[in-house]
Amino acid sequence: FHSPPPLQRTSDRFASAATTAATMSKTRNNDVAAMLDEMMGPERNVALDQRTGKTRHFTDANVDKLFIAGCSPYHLFRGTPKNEGYLREVDRYAKLACDDALRVEYVALTQDAKDEFGYEHEMFHLLEELVAKCDVRIIRAGEKIGDNSMKIQDKISERRAGWQSRIDLKMKASEEAGEAGEVDTCQEQVAAAEVLRTEMEKDIDDFRREQSRFEGSQKVCPVSGAIIAADASPENDSNAHFNGRNYLGWKQIRKVHATLKDKGGVK
Repeated sequence: FHSPPPLQRTSDRFASAATTAATMSKTRNNDVAAMLDEMMGPERNVALDQRTGKTRHFTDANVDKLFIAGCSPYHLFRGTPKNEGYLREVDRYAKLACDDALRVEYVALTQDAKDEFGYEHEMFHLLEELVAKCDVRIIRAGEKIGDNSMKIQDKISERRAGWQSRIDLKMKASEEAGEAGEVDTCQEQVAAAEVLRTEMEKDIDDFRREQSRFEGSQKVCPVSGAIIAADASPENDSNAHFNGRNYLGWKQIRKVHATLKDKGGVK
């Protein structure tokens, strides 16, 4: 008979679940609000007789300047907690509008005019920071795969040691029998040790083969740092990695960052 788990643990689980649900709900609400702002304008909740009718401009405080400049990680990774963890102002940017029409207006400016606003400067340094963090993630993911290979060798060594201890017992018994003049027993123990040694080698080979099925079956995505199947590619993408927001977001970040870096950065 097992006593039921303490009520405190159960309440903790409910509290954790409630917190997670609240966070997801907040993210969805922010996404919907931002979408409505883009479609209907910032005054969508203002009474008709109180609306100013002011046309939105890309310099407005409620516009995402990173999006205007060409790449907003906050927009690309909205609703993806793993990547949002790299960003410092998720809640603030969730309320900002990402308007393609305003981006067109900004793009039409001369480079000198763009430099005056400083949006590209802010964007470049954020992208550079994110690329550096993602590169660290790529290194760590590679180390994780390497650690798995080492663990296979450790398991094989542990398995061999178990067999060897049984063989050593047989050999010790044969020595004791030989010292006691029990020739037949001595030979029997030696023969038993040889049988165990043969069985050990077969077992180790089978075990190594079984474990090696997983070795080399994974690789690290050089764009996003995700661990994916070794044969995964845009043409062979059973898990839809190359069409997912994670990969496409990092691809865009790296592309824009590289373009600006090739130009010598920004002013």
